[in-house]
Amino acid sequence: MPSSNMPDPDKIPDMSLDDDRGERRRPAVSPEMGSGFQPLPDAPKPASPAPPAPPRWNVGDDVLAPWEPMYLYAGTIKQLLPDEARGDQALIDFDDGGEGWVFVYSLVPLEYHPGQTVECRRKNGLVYERAGILEVVDGEAHVRFDAGGDEWTTFATLRLPCVENGPGAVATKFAPFQTPLEAPSSGFPRWLIWVGVFIVLTIVRMSCRQAL
Repeated sequence: MPSSNMPDPDKIPDMSLDDDRGERRRPAVSPEMGSGFQPLPDAPKPASPAPPAPPRWNVGDDVLAPWEPMYLYAGTIKQLLPDEARGDQALIDFDDGGEGWVFVYSLVPLEYHPGQTVECRRKNGLVYERAGILEVVDGEAHVRFDAGGDEWTTFATLRLPCVENGPGAVATKFAPFQTPLEAPSSGFPRWLIWVGVFIVLTIVRMSCRQAL
């Protein structure tokens, strides 16, 4: 027989709260409890992609390559030689007429842009002069020389100073102004040496005439 102190279930008051419209409020759904009505929070975005690998060169690519370790010159890859022991190498046909083997790691894309400091053979001569690039259009550059004057020239007359980059080209062919071996510098300009030789020869000839 039920105790008289037990509450009658039918008489327990409804304690749920009504909203402003008189409708029953639904219990809040935890963010961890995803459903078709409440999707789970977005998954973390994937990490940024790894930086691209160094360029893989092909025969025919235009590049800047070191004829000497401290300067890069415009050229075209003529041949590629894989070499796991020493490092892959490329035969470069330089735009100025030279040709030589360099290590692939020393190559960079052929690019010149305004503001770069370069060295240029004025009027396609034999001597390089320091200059700055003013403009670049279709494989030609407008340069202004530090010593004065400016001109339009081709990439073949330019060289780009760089941090020492490889041992330089192992030459197979030389441009007209290039020498196979760099003679040790005596500290005097070559023209001054020739003037000295001429003066000595002149003095010798005059001495011989006086002796006669």
